[in-house]
Amino acid sequence: MKDIKVIVAAHKKYQMPKDTMYIPVQVGAEGKNIIEEYKQDSEGENISNKNPYYCELTGLYWAWKNLEADYIGLVHYRRYFTKNVKNACDLKFYMIIYLWNRKGLR
Repeated sequence: MKDIKVIVAAHKKYQMPKDTMYIPVQVGAEGKNIIEEYKQDSEGENISNKNPYYCELTGLYWAWKNLEADYIGLVHYRRYFTKNVKNACDLKFYMIIYLWNRKGLR
């Protein structure tokens, strides 16, 4: 089975999924009060200080440079991947984000 990690980009504390695939990441953490339970996009190699210009992508950059996984993904803190969509109208509440393979796009 492939190792998949999906970061949950958040700027405030929020209820997070229990699935271990999801990793809460505080985006724009540089110079802000730290949310203890979350990883911060200001750790390791990062562009956290550019969050006002790149938004959630600072978290994705952090994951790319600092996480070990076969695939890395990104969701917003209020929108997750789910198998429990009752009808097509519910799809508008979920972001579709690409997962990529570290060895190249597949």
